[in-house]
Amino acid sequence: MIFKMKKIILSLFLFSCINLTFICLCPALQTESATSRQTNFPSTEPLACMFSQVAKIKEPSSRCTTLVDIASAYIELGEFDKSEYILSEAIGVAQHHIESQLVKSVFISEIIDKFISLNKNEAALGLVQYIHFTDSRADILVKIVSGYLQQNRYEKAIELTQAINEPSFKALALYRIIERLTTQKLFAELANIQKIVQLQPPSVQRFLRLVLREENKNLEEAPISNLFASKSPSKKTKALIALAENKIVLGTPESAGYILAEAISLSENIKGEYVKNECLAQIGICYVQMGELEKALTLAHSIKIPFSRAELLASIAIAYGEINEFDTALRVISDIDVQCFKEKALAQIIISHLKQGEEKQANGIIEKLESAPVRSRIYAAIIKNYLQNKNYSAALAISKKIENLEIKMGALIEIAKELQKNKQFAGQLRKAFLESLALSRY
Repeated sequence: MIFKMKKIILSLFLFSCINLTFICLCPALQTESATSRQTNFPSTEPLACMFSQVAKIKEPSSRCTTLVDIASAYIELGEFDKSEYILSEAIGVAQHHIESQLVKSVFISEIIDKFISLNKNEAALGLVQYIHFTDSRADILVKIVSGYLQQNRYEKAIELTQAINEPSFKALALYRIIERLTTQKLFAELANIQKIVQLQPPSVQRFLRLVLREENKNLEEAPISNLFASKSPSKKTKALIALAENKIVLGTPESAGYILAEAISLSENIKGEYVKNECLAQIGICYVQMGELEKALTLAHSIKIPFSRAELLASIAIAYGEINEFDTALRVISDIDVQCFKEKALAQIIISHLKQGEEKQANGIIEKLESAPVRSRIYAAIIKNYLQNKNYSAALAISKKIENLEIKMGALIEIAKELQKNKQFAGQLRKAFLESLALSRY
């Protein structure tokens, strides 16, 4: 009984340390924020122009999303001071303007992820108290433990692990520490962590054994030869698929065809419906890569799991679009019953039309779409394609057609990031960008 009381007191002490860390950190963050206000956001930068418009976004969750996206763009460009300042602005919006605890926790979790990517683990730790859901909070603590391990701050990682109360998450954190110490060959520290493991309650030790067993199992199953040696039909089928994929990469599709036929036959013996359908979907993707679209289509119609079937049908439709068989592609798309894959396929068909200079046909498909959010997401996908080809003028022209504000801001951030990275923010491009950024109609 006394031992249990000690454990409870220790847990409460450690969690209070997390809150104390935040309280101590707040003045530092405020000082840093005040300093950051001197951070230069020149109007010659497209991302800075976007940041200046964020206050005009009325809906708090959209405003927070935009701030986090701009911060992410700055992180990708290596401008960490600016990203950190913008994240501090996002924290303010999430804390003071978003009423739903669930939505608030989602945003805070995302902001914490960004701080971890910036190696600002203390700042991340200070925000944990605003996560109002036990599992989410534990998941974030595991991520911060990993962040400390990346910095080789093993004592901090171990100390924080002790504050995790949920057995499965504590076990995962312990596994991360063991994995890191083993990789670094720090055997003295490894001996210490093993002693800590032995002091954990049975529930934590049980979860840790499961994690270790699963990781070792994954390592054992990696080589194709091991899969062939298995008696399991699913493992043998996966081995055949992997072998066929290798043949396709090596440019011997005929050999791949024989192997895939055998994989289909063997898949009939798989008992689990989900695993069986996943294998069939992977075989179908192989047929798409080989250009055997009719075979892939026949296989797709035999798949009973909607998500797997939709993913394969989308790949088939895109492949038909790439060979300019647009009518067939649209017929395949009509059979897709998972919206995200339908949108992905439609976007690629539209892009294929645009590549052929067939704007009328592309616009005809878009005009038939009744939902503004769907149209907006498809426009955003088209913009990504234009950006890959550095066609900034076309991307900006499309951005003006996006009707959904949050999607539009996300697309403009992608454009701004590319313009800023490639130093293309001048003349007509600058004018077109600022015109698209005008938020008066939203």
